[in-house]
Amino acid sequence: MSTLPLDQAIRANPTDFLGACVIWIPAAAWCVLLISWMVQGDMEVAPGLTFLGVVITLMVFAANPPAPGMGGLFVLAMFALVLAFPIMY
Repeated sequence: MSTLPLDQAIRANPTDFLGACVIWIPAAAWCVLLISWMVQGDMEVAPGLTFLGVVITLMVFAANPPAPGMGGLFVLAMFALVLAFPIMY
């Protein structure tokens, strides 16, 4: 985690900042869809909560990557889940 001021942190790792912003788009869609599927009964609660945990974990790691420059990898992982979900479920 960086202790730099925000403007210096963005200049040092712009992909991490971009990843932390962009990941909200698929994450919000996943959260809304998963909750609605669980409420409607299309998906069981246990796999739905597990998948919500995965989405939230990816969001946390994209916002605070363990190493500089890894924020984009977590965004790619989130978009890979979008593509892989119809195959998994």
